[in-house]
Amino acid sequence: MISRTDKDRIAISAFVVLLGATALIFAILYAILRTITTSGIIVLLIGYISLVFGSMGYSWAKGWLTNWATNKRWRQQHALDDPTWVRKIGPLVVAVERAIDELTRESEIAELTRILPHVRDHHRKLIDDQHLHHLLRLMLNEAQKSPEFLCAGLAAIGHLGWIEAIDPLEELAREGTGKTSADQALIDCLSVLHDRARAVHDHDTLVRPTDTRPETDATLLRPIKSVTKGNPEQLLHVTDEVSEENER
Repeated sequence: MISRTDKDRIAISAFVVLLGATALIFAILYAILRTITTSGIIVLLIGYISLVFGSMGYSWAKGWLTNWATNKRWRQQHALDDPTWVRKIGPLVVAVERAIDELTRESEIAELTRILPHVRDHHRKLIDDQHLHHLLRLMLNEAQKSPEFLCAGLAAIGHLGWIEAIDPLEELAREGTGKTSADQALIDCLSVLHDRARAVHDHDTLVRPTDTRPETDATLLRPIKSVTKGNPEQLLHVTDEVSEENER
């Protein structure tokens, strides 16, 4: 599936090919035929022929660019299906922190900016907490210099639902990043993380076992410790009057 942006780029590029091909064919034909005649009919005929060839160039360019964009999209999706790229995130973050060469550092940050938005919640087991802490520290340090990297990291943390990042991100939100897009991405990420934290808290509350039994259970199950204050022999004794009544 080609994105709307790619479709617009393809249409613009194909239209440029149309104009270029039309102009080129017109110039060639006019240069050849002007030695014979320069009548208006010939010029219109040259223009028509040029437009036909330009339309053919437009169709060819649009088809070729569409196939190229489709294949590129497929290759990207196929690459994302392979979890190897997720495992690269941790080592890349560590490499950025240890990088001495600024050019190498910028290249690795650009690579992280490209792949981080594609992280999803099912990738959580492939990224350990230590690397996430390194990523968060790098995001906070690069917030002013590279808002694009910050937005990419926020997208990844939001998709992973890593609630340990809430406090540092809230502090960054209070300070502000100076970029409207980065501030909005920060707000969206915090909203997702707070929802996740509430869900975890509600789940823990529902499944936590109780420590004490209700008092009614204890009451219902408590054995009787006393009986009626009476002489047991009197309770079981058959009176003489009852015996006489029965003999009658």
